[in-house]
Amino acid sequence: MLEALKGSKTWDEFLRELAQEAVKRRREDARKALAELLEEEAVERARWTRY
Repeated sequence: MLEALKGSKTWDEFLRELAQEAVKRRREDARKALAELLEEEAVERARWTRY
């Protein structure tokens, strides 16, 4: 099954691309989580300054 996914690439190339894709997904998830935290902080700060 992996041979079919790998195609004509070497195992090193295939595994490197696979690892890069996993890192890319993790970074995107981390960016989304950070953006949510920063947005929550801004909302809390705005709420706090109203009082």
